Amino acid sequence: MLAEEQHGYEILALHLRNKASLVTAGVHDSIFALAGFDLGSPSRSVVSNTLAFQHLVLDFPLWCETEAAVQRTHFDRLRELVTTSDFADYNLKKLTKLRACFFLSRSLSSFSRYETDAATAHADVVRKIVSALRGKAFEPALIDQVVDFFMLVVRSAFTTDSVRYLATYLAAALTTGASLASRRASASARTVLIL
Repeated sequence: MLAEEQHGYEILALHLRNKASLVTAGVHDSIFALAGFDLGSPSRSVVSNTLAFQHLVLDFPLWCETEAAVQRTHFDRLRELVTTSDFADYNLKKLTKLRACFFLSRSLSSFSRYETDAATAHADVVRKIVSALRGKAFEPALIDQVVDFFMLVVRSAFTTDSVRYLATYLAAALTTGASLASRRASASARTVLIL
């Protein structure tokens, strides 16, 4: 692998992120085709260009800035890659081995490029998806699709680390929800006392 090739996809992703509002369905199709998605016959799709997949397809800060229709298509295609493609098992293994899955703008500075075993890489995927959900990086209308895709990734290799990240996210989400409900109740009680 040439360093120029890897950095080329990173640079393209950076430019696309800066112009995300201009990313159309046609541009989206071209990116998926570059990564190995067969637009004519989705069942024959295979992740054949790992770098394009890693740096472009899985760059969620980019896709979160596009139109809702493009985002829906994005998650539909990701789901097709790991469920209905003839190479679904291979695609899912490829996805879980990618160390840099689900780029988040906040985690770019802490991202390290060292090699890890499959379990650690999988836990990293789960951690980054959980971080994206916690950071509300996705449109509310897309949460069901994101969670469906997330569950496919989690089920592919359910590990102790995956459980830990899920439990942490749920505890934080439930605590935040309970705190918000408690504050609303207190505010309502104060309003009643004032009246």
